[in-house]
Amino acid sequence: MSTRGTRTKSPASERRERARGGLWSKCDLASLASGGGENRTTNDWRDNWTLGYTPEFVTGVWVGNANNSEMEHISGVTGAGPLWHNFMERALAGKPTQEFLVPSGMVRVEVCDESGLLPTEYCPTDHRHTEIFLAEQAPIQQDNVWQKIKVDRTNNLLGTELCPDLIDEKIFAVYPPDARQWAIDHNIPQPPTDYSPNCPIPAGPTATPGPKPVMAITSPRDGNYISAKHQSSVPFRCQTSIATRFKSASGTIRKTGFC
Repeated sequence: MSTRGTRTKSPASERRERARGGLWSKCDLASLASGGGENRTTNDWRDNWTLGYTPEFVTGVWVGNANNSEMEHISGVTGAGPLWHNFMERALAGKPTQEFLVPSGMVRVEVCDESGLLPTEYCPTDHRHTEIFLAEQAPIQQDNVWQKIKVDRTNNLLGTELCPDLIDEKIFAVYPPDARQWAIDHNIPQPPTDYSPNCPIPAGPTATPGPKPVMAITSPRDGNYISAKHQSSVPFRCQTSIATRFKSASGTIRKTGFC
């Protein structure tokens, strides 16, 4: 079983690692070269099981009392897991190590750990790994977690291109708002969220997001018919009014024209 250096993982990855961490540590899967597994414990400690596999075998182990009574706090980590491991070691003793074969129609793609997307120049090399995907489901988007951020070196607040003498460009793994506190708690630096007073915010439509003006035709309504009587052979002009409404942050302005 291949391993990489220890790093802090995302909340989702951390939950997965906690769920199977006991199996990795207590059962020493690394000694089996290539393999994987999962263990679980039911409510009230009544049952626990481990399912695991290598390229040669798939094995399941269940531990529990025949009368369904509770065990003395025996989990999959301390019950079924070690039994599974010992059996697999015996079954594989003396056999050459085999690697999992990649089926046709699948590809190996290097991705960034945090996003599972294609690494950019900002994704550190030690935060990349190779995964196997169905060819049609392989990621095509670039990583959006690792970003270069302008920071005012005098106060560690956000900088802009309008104060080039004060800013440093730093690389951050920018986590979404709901995971920001988790990242901070796990010593993953996050960029500042407030702009430095030393750096003017660039003018433009995206500098200070706010309500955008909206124009809508209020009359005639969608699907209404416009008709007119005429006896001339020349094309007629409709005499109905079309009211347009311009809505902005400061209020609503009505304009009426004729078609």
